[in-house]
Amino acid sequence: MKLYREKDLAYIAGFLDGEGSITIGKAGPPNSHSARISIGNNNLAVLEWIQTILRCGSIRTAKRKYGLCYSILFTKKEGEIILPLLLPYLHIKKKNAEIILKYWQETRKWTRDPERKINLEKFRFDIQYLNRRCVYNETRLLPEEEFQLLKQDIVHHD
Repeated sequence: MKLYREKDLAYIAGFLDGEGSITIGKAGPPNSHSARISIGNNNLAVLEWIQTILRCGSIRTAKRKYGLCYSILFTKKEGEIILPLLLPYLHIKKKNAEIILKYWQETRKWTRDPERKINLEKFRFDIQYLNRRCVYNETRLLPEEEFQLLKQDIVHHD
C-alpha cells in the first residue's frame, strides 16, 4: 500500500487545479470517448517530483515556439487511484474529478443499452461545460433542454 503525505497530496492537487486538465473527449468510432488527466508545465523537475511522489504517470516533452513544454499523463488505472486521493484538496477541478470518476464507473458496465451511451455523452458535455465556462459551483451542468436534444440526437444516430 502506498502512503502519501497530506501536504504532498495538497500541493499536487493545487498543481492539478492550476496547471492540469481533467477532460473527456471524443475518440475513435461515433459515441466513443477517452478520458484524460494531465498536468503541463515548463519545469520538468516539478513534474518528475509529482511522478516520484505518486509513483505513476508518464512524462511527455513537446517543443513549442517559446521552448520545451512538459506534461505528465495518467492512465485510467492510475487516475482511478490518484483522483480519490487528491479529491479532498481540489477546488477548481473538483467537479471534473467527480464526473470523470463516475464516467469510469459507468464504463465498467458492459452493455449496449442506448441509455448508457447517453450517460457517457452527458459526462463528456458536463466536463466540457466546466472547462469552457470555468464554472465551479453548478449543480445542474447540462441544461435540461440541451440534455433532451442530446438524447434525441444519440438515439437517432444508432
